[in-house]
Amino acid sequence: MYCVKCGKEIGDNSEFCPYCGAENPDAKKQKDQAADYYKQMYERENRPENYHHPQTKSEGMVIPLLALIFGLLGGWLGLVFGIIGLAKYKEKSNKIMCIVGIAAWAIWLVIYTYMRNFG
Repeated sequence: MYCVKCGKEIGDNSEFCPYCGAENPDAKKQKDQAADYYKQMYERENRPENYHHPQTKSEGMVIPLLALIFGLLGGWLGLVFGIIGLAKYKEKSNKIMCIVGIAAWAIWLVIYTYMRNFG
């Protein structure tokens, strides 16, 4: 690239000629184009549809709900889902549901054992 005023060779990204001090209009255009490009990229990346949505309660309640159901039915799956749910979820409501499922399974096991031995 050459200076528009003095004609000497200057760098492509130089905003001013180092020899005569004249402004380089092409560098300003390149700078503006780069700024527009990065602005478009930023806007494209930060659209609402690109955001990661946090897990909703209905999605996060599958395992605790299974723990509760199987715990009440007396299956070993109540214990398994309860333990998995306690390890996986951090929300208090999910942990409580897993604990209730495990407790229901334990109560069912005691009643089943009592009925089998004494009933």
